[in-house]
Amino acid sequence: MSLTRRSFILGSVGTIALFSGCTYFDDTAVTVPELEVELGNGTGESHVFHVAIETSNGLKEWHSQEVEPGVSNILTIEPPQNEDLIAIHGFVDDYPLYDEFFALDSADECVRVLIEYGAIGEEEPTLLQSATDGC
Repeated sequence: MSLTRRSFILGSVGTIALFSGCTYFDDTAVTVPELEVELGNGTGESHVFHVAIETSNGLKEWHSQEVEPGVSNILTIEPPQNEDLIAIHGFVDDYPLYDEFFALDSADECVRVLIEYGAIGEEEPTLLQSATDGC
């Protein structure tokens, strides 16, 4: 990812977080009822995506899913309700992915994560997230 695109994405995410009232985790306990992970394969061959969430009690089970070329699959994870979400971890081929979760104002919100491999001009998978009122 070029520095310009990375700066734009980080700036956009930060701006959206400010306007939506979201901040990064602090001492406030936040739980989320549902985590929706979109696995997008924009390459010409199948790839296996591996995803795990990290909570306040450690790393949870890994979810693996093969995604055919040009297809996007949805993986839904129900995080434990008595644990805070800390981060999402993943692998596509040899590329590791990691991102901390944003804190949410409401436990009724859903978190969406996009893991995309083969985006236009990208040689490595990318990971983006957003909070929403419902998945």
